[in-house]
Order: sequence, then structure tokens, then C-alpha cells
Amino acid sequence: MARWVPLLLAAVLLAVTLLPATSPTAAGDFAFLRELRAESSVEDAPATRGEETTHFIEGTVYEAARQRPLSGARVELTPGPFAALTGRDGHYRFEVPSNAYRVRATHPDFRESWARLIPALPGTVLMKDLYLVPTPARTGPVTIDVPGDTPTIADAVHAAADGDVVRIAPGRYRERVFVERSITLTGSTSQSTIVDAGGIGSVIAVAAPNVTIRGLTLFHGDWGVYAQEDGLRLQDSLLYLNQQGLRTTQARNGLVEDVAFLDNWQRALHLTQTTGFVFRRNTFIGNGQIAFLFEATDNRFHSNDFLGENGGFGGDPALQTPWANEWSLNGRGNYWDTYEGEDVDGDGVGDTLLPMASVDIHPLVDPVARRGDALFVETLFLGAMAGFFFLLIIVPVALRRRRP
Repeated sequence: MARWVPLLLAAVLLAVTLLPATSPTAAGDFAFLRELRAESSVEDAPATRGEETTHFIEGTVYEAARQRPLSGARVELTPGPFAALTGRDGHYRFEVPSNAYRVRATHPDFRESWARLIPALPGTVLMKDLYLVPTPARTGPVTIDVPGDTPTIADAVHAAADGDVVRIAPGRYRERVFVERSITLTGSTSQSTIVDAGGIGSVIAVAAPNVTIRGLTLFHGDWGVYAQEDGLRLQDSLLYLNQQGLRTTQARNGLVEDVAFLDNWQRALHLTQTTGFVFRRNTFIGNGQIAFLFEATDNRFHSNDFLGENGGFGGDPALQTPWANEWSLNGRGNYWDTYEGEDVDGDGVGDTLLPMASVDIHPLVDPVARRGDALFVETLFLGAMAGFFFLLIIVPVALRRRRP
């Protein structure tokens, strides 16, 4: 039997090399962010935040996907009236008084596209290209690929209609996105699809109901997501190194799940006049505060992991209790790595030193997320079992066949 030990070891090593990726909320998965953080200085934000003006606005209207200039498109600026039709080169140009404008492009064969412009300095030219998606042959949502159909996420959002999907390929996108349609923004994975706000403003600002954001790293903004509408769904994403991870104002009935809030300087969550949100299976690591709560009630937090030197809570002290918001589901709360109580009855829920962090009366004694070491042990075991059955069944059969 000893001569088959090398085969068993080979089977185990093969299983280990096929070890699956750990949960996106596991602490070990954040190693890819070291390079990201090193490349982006917190000092690289634009120096000017004040109100600015311009004298010229110009750009080109393109047909999405083909990305070729589109003639015969009508371009309008509001406030106005300013309007023009594009020629063969798809170009438009306006000389305008100093103001902030919204530009809208329409065409009989295409769906409209728009952009909100913030003018620059007097006497300069503000460039804004627009991308129009062809009107589909059948009704229903369409998928707009970035950078396949439009070069930027913002261009795709401007070209989208309610119900559309903006699908973002892996890469690092240095932009800020303003969403005014009920659409879905989906990246490949949070490790591979990164939106970098450059240290100022919202990475994604949501001003429409029923917006879904998933599979993205939202990085280096004042807010990772700033939502002021109902029905937000934030899933399978990472909010990293923002001043605040998620801020909601007058928002209801949202869902935040499988999201990692990592090293957000002020706090992970800022909830103002927010109700009916569910926060589950999220990981909080190294945030200045866990949450700031102001007129935020009837929200539910359960099955979350709070790890690695998070701050506490801010805002209204009356909301920092187990009763203003729900901190468990079916008697199971959240995991806190600073919990020092005991699980007296062995059901996986702490029974002493309650409430944890002043809010959780059902703290879990084991983490929720599956960590890399657990997956390693599981895979090692399965590899050993596979090697055992290989020796027990396959090898004897092969040997019998070789006998004369």
C-alpha cells in the first residue's frame, strides 16, 4: 500500500491547486487593493470645488456600439433655448452664457441620450460626447456594454432607459456616475471592475428608484454610493477608502447584501430618514464608524461580520438601541470579533454581556462568511477522499486488466 502514497499526495496537491476563490467579503481577498491604494493618493482630488462657468459647449454624437459619428441628431441645451442638428461629422457646438446646462440628444431611429454638465472656467471649451443606442426592434430592456458600446460608464448611463442593464467589463474607470434612470449597473467582479472617483464627489450617485448596483469596487470618493430614492439594491460589491461607504437620504425599502465596507474613513453607513432597508451578509472592516443614524428606523441588520477595529455609532443616541432597528432575524444576529460573552447553551448565539455594541441582543459567536482557511480544510479533505477512492477502485481495476 505504501507505494500508492505518492499517488494519494498527488491527488491532494491537485485538489489544493484547484482551491476555489474565497468569499468576496473575506479579509484575505483584499490583497489586490494594496496596489490600488498605492496608486491613488488622497491628495489627488481636484483643487477646486466651487461653482464654475464656461462660454462654449461642444462635442460629438455617436452611434453606440459602432461608435461612429451620427448625423441628423438634434442636440438641445437647457436652460435655453439652444438647439442644433449634427452634420456628417456628428459635431455640435454652442456659445452660451455662463451657467450650468443639461444636454440632450435625440434622433428618430435612436433612443435619447442626455448629460448633466457642470461648466468650466470662463472662455474655455467644455467637451461632451453623447452616445445613442438604436431603438430596439422589440420593446423591453437592452444591455449596454462598457467599453464595447460606450467608452465610459457615464456615457452608458446617459444612453440607458428604465430597465436597461449597463454591463461593465473588467478595468479601472476613473469617473463619477450619476444615475437618473431605474437601471442595473453590473461589473464582472468587485476584484476586477473598479470605479475610482479620484477623491471627490460620489462614485455613484443614485437619483432614481429601483437601481441595482453589483459586482463593483467603488473607490476613493466622498461617498461610495449616495442614494436619495427607494428600492436601492447594492450587492456583491466592495466600498473601499471612501469618506463614507453608503449614504442614504429619504430612502426606503433597500437591500444591501454581500458587500464589504473596508477602510472608509468617516463611516461605513450614513442613514438619514431611511427606513425598511435590509443589511445582510456584509463585512465591515476598519471603518471610522459603523453607522451614523438620524431618523433611521425599522431597518434590519443580520448575518453581518464586524471585524478589525471598526468605530462605533454616531447620530441619535435613541437609535443606538436594539429596538429602533432590528439587529437579528429569527433569533440570530451578527458576528462581532470584539464580543467577549459566552454561548451558554451551545446554539451559536451569545448569552452574556448583552447587548453587544449596545444594539445586538443575539450576537453570533462564529463568523458568517466562509473564510479561506475553512475552504482550504474542506478542499484538502475532499482531495484526500478522492485519492482514497482512486486507490480503492481505479487502481485495482487497472491492475486486473494488466494481468495476463
